[in-house]
Amino acid sequence: MPRLMMVGDLLRGTLRVVPLPVPAPSRPAGLIHSRDRALSPAGRIFVEGFKAYLAEIATKGLDI
Repeated sequence: MPRLMMVGDLLRGTLRVVPLPVPAPSRPAGLIHSRDRALSPAGRIFVEGFKAYLAEIATKGLDI
């Protein structure tokens, strides 16, 4: 099962990853927005929160 589907449980500690010798490709995360329009205040807050969330799961070894 992809870690992204269970990252909430992993962060809460209700599940843990059992390493298997099967390589899995990394999955990039990103946002797409218009260069021609500034983000709304809510959009900027969302981007900041999204970046913080990705940083948190990366520091805990839960990269998606």
